[in-house]
Amino acid sequence: MLLAFTGAINASTTHYANGPASILATTGYVKQNEWWKMNFVLGIVYILIFGIVGTLWMKVIGVC
Repeated sequence: MLLAFTGAINASTTHYANGPASILATTGYVKQNEWWKMNFVLGIVYILIFGIVGTLWMKVIGVC
């Protein structure tokens, strides 16, 4: 599961990480500085979800 989580994070973080992202970045649909700003916010959301909610969920189900 950890590999799946990091794969999802990496695919959306950079403008060259996956196929659709590179098309959006090179056509000018999303400017590169906007891309980095949006994904900074998205990175914070990922940290909150996986770090806080995920940790609490693991305690609820008794894993840690």
